[in-house]
Amino acid sequence: MATASTQAMSPVVMVGLNSDTHGLLRPQALDALAGVNHIVHAGDIGSLDILRRLPQLVKKAKCVLWVVKP
Repeated sequence: MATASTQAMSPVVMVGLNSDTHGLLRPQALDALAGVNHIVHAGDIGSLDILRRLPQLVKKAKCVLWVVKP
C-alpha cells in the first residue's frame, strides 16, 4: 500500500494514445499529445511520415507494432 510519502517520490508517466491516423496528424491530436512521456499508436498509421513526427513530440519514443497501409 502506497503512503503519501512514497506517492510523492513515485514518478508520473503520461501516456498518449492515438489511433488510425491514416497519414494525418490533426492539430487537435497534437494538442492532446503535448506533454506526454510516451505515445502508443494503435491502428492504421498510413504514412511513414507519422512515424517520423511522433517521436518529435516526446522525450523518448518506441515503436512496438504498427501498420502502414497505402
